[in-house]
Amino acid sequence: MRAELEEGERLLWHGRPDPKAAAFHNARIVFIGAVIAIFALWWMLAAADYGIPDFSQSMKIRIIESVAFLVLMVGLGLCYTPRIAYRRALGTLYALTDRRCLIIHTTGNKAVQSYREEDIGEIEWMIGPKKTDHVAFASPEATVRKGVSTIRRAGFYNIADGKAVEQMLREVFHKPYTGGS
Repeated sequence: MRAELEEGERLLWHGRPDPKAAAFHNARIVFIGAVIAIFALWWMLAAADYGIPDFSQSMKIRIIESVAFLVLMVGLGLCYTPRIAYRRALGTLYALTDRRCLIIHTTGNKAVQSYREEDIGEIEWMIGPKKTDHVAFASPEATVRKGVSTIRRAGFYNIADGKAVEQMLREVFHKPYTGGS
């Protein structure tokens, strides 16, 4: 963490997202994935006449079974999203300094997102899952990467002390509370 700080920059707060809360936040997707996977299994069995697939049959049957298999893989992939969110949260660090907000991803290729005062938009505190909080702070324009705008605003998600972090952000970046959160 200290290696990311600029000369003279002071670390005011640091934390990391709660991995269980991040996984719980994605739990609804498991239901959708399970429904898709069950449908795909039924589709594959129906295409195989509820037996072992006979690949000596027509090409049409093999294509149907192949598409059903791909749909099954999508469903199983959706079922795996809470695990991905859990692992991603384990490799994420948040920091607030006297100059900027940092989001550091340490899993895979290390990535550091830095948000200075001009990148900070409306600061919003939200109650998250499993007794955690979210503090969103970047304007949607600040989250544009390679010409693609992301839906989710940058912020500190699934943290334990969100209200205190929101107050520190307001003090550092001189953003008074305007109501609404």
